[in-house]
Amino acid sequence: GIGILSISIISAITFFSLPRNCSEDKLQADRDRIEKLLSAADSSKASNLANKFENECPNDSDPIIIQGFVLMNKALNNADEKQSILKLTKEKFTKVLDNPKSTKNVEAVYGLGLTLYEMGKYEEAIKQLNKVEDEEEFRIKAHYYIGYSYWQLKERYFEDAERYLNRAITYIKNKVPQWNEVNTESNGTLYENHRHSLLLLINISQELWYFNQNNPAKKKEYIKKYIDYNKFFVSEIILPQNKKAYLDEELKSITLSDGNTNSFNYVVSSVEYKCMMLDLYKKYINLPIKLEVKCSL
Repeated sequence: GIGILSISIISAITFFSLPRNCSEDKLQADRDRIEKLLSAADSSKASNLANKFENECPNDSDPIIIQGFVLMNKALNNADEKQSILKLTKEKFTKVLDNPKSTKNVEAVYGLGLTLYEMGKYEEAIKQLNKVEDEEEFRIKAHYYIGYSYWQLKERYFEDAERYLNRAITYIKNKVPQWNEVNTESNGTLYENHRHSLLLLINISQELWYFNQNNPAKKKEYIKKYIDYNKFFVSEIILPQNKKAYLDEELKSITLSDGNTNSFNYVVSSVEYKCMMLDLYKKYINLPIKLEVKCSL
């Protein structure tokens, strides 16, 4: 899947109210070391440290959860063994949830939901992620992955996907009102969640526009949504210096369309799409483009 595993999730883990073998200082120090290794794409050393961490602190749930995220990172970078590694990942989060002494299972539930999503078990993932969608530290991620899971379940769930992705975008906008060169680097995962959420919403509205060709009211609704999402994407996601290159690439879609009756070619060959492109060029590039179409902009 295109889902992005936030390495910083480790630093968000709160302590479990269990008997401890290790001090809070050690738990924090080891988490920091593992996070740095994952950021450096050194999953092997991170895995070794996570194993050592669990052995040294057998009564702490934190090392088990951390190891779960280490395994997930490894799975996402190992296509051939992804599913087998994800089974081990699932076991880690389930182990914490099966412990009757665990009193704070939010991180484990989120980890389990994310694991099920990556395993392609979208309905099960939604059930788990629904449990943490109102938790502040996981709210954006949970809504994003619930929305994307609904998208994977196809047409009958598109409206559910749209609802959750729009909520994810609202929460992101509350944290980062406007993207620029600096904060796209410092908040890279959040930026990618925002970008992917909008791309999925564009795709959903494209599909529903196509599916509702014979339903004028619904077709009109999704034409508007498709145009609004595209305009929002160019306005909010594409940085100023990249707008022309992005629009030039999008414009090629019109000439590449061969008239086949799939949703993409159906939409990009429409008058509405061409008029949208004219409007975007006029607003952001201030350069004329030649399209044989009459628009009331």
